[in-house]
Amino acid sequence: MGLKKRYLENLDRMRRMMARYALQPLDVTRFFGEDETRNALGRCITCEAVCPCEAYLAEAELTEVPSFCPNLHMLQKLSATLVDAEDEASSGGGGLAAWQAVDRSDTRLGAPA
Repeated sequence: MGLKKRYLENLDRMRRMMARYALQPLDVTRFFGEDETRNALGRCITCEAVCPCEAYLAEAELTEVPSFCPNLHMLQKLSATLVDAEDEASSGGGGLAAWQAVDRSDTRLGAPA
């Protein structure tokens, strides 16, 4: 498989994994910065768990977290942070968090307990 094709396929998988946490690539870059976003993409591109990742992403109902994912901790941390910001905004916390809050009610996996 060509390097460009593998890169594009892994980029697509990473975007789909982010979507499971109701995240977009820009969310990751804004929170972690460009360097860590590049590092996360590099971890995804070099990840050997392609088959488990595709199987996980193909599941309609998610019952467990993808322990094979090298970016799992980063996605969970960002998802939890955004959920906390939404909770603060909805509780009348006001300020910029309320103004910047994004509706992520379609989160399929949610933040870790």
